[in-house]
Amino acid sequence: MFDLVLVSSHFGGSTASTAPSPNTQQMRQPAVNCEQIRRALAVFLRAWLVNGGSIMLETKLLLNYPNPFNPETWFPYQLARDEAVKITIYDIRGKLVRRLDLGHQAAGYYVSPDRAAYLGRV
Repeated sequence: MFDLVLVSSHFGGSTASTAPSPNTQQMRQPAVNCEQIRRALAVFLRAWLVNGGSIMLETKLLLNYPNPFNPETWFPYQLARDEAVKITIYDIRGKLVRRLDLGHQAAGYYVSPDRAAYLGRV
């Protein structure tokens, strides 16, 4: 876990430094305070528990099923974090077909028919 905190503390930073030479006796340990570790651990554990033991890295809309030409279809999706979910559907000409406002959803997988976004008859 310490390694994850250490790596994440350098996101967006420069990668211009070189690797230490083989003659280096000791590697410097960067200063990471207990609060950083506690916050990173809380985020990691929450994501792990919410997602049933897996960590999601992104929010995405998955392929709908059975297909959009049926009278009804489901749009599965996954959320990397808690957020408001709105799905806007357009036809091939760019005309608005339907807006689905699903409200605020918790992070997780919404892939089963009872959890995915449902689009009934238009």
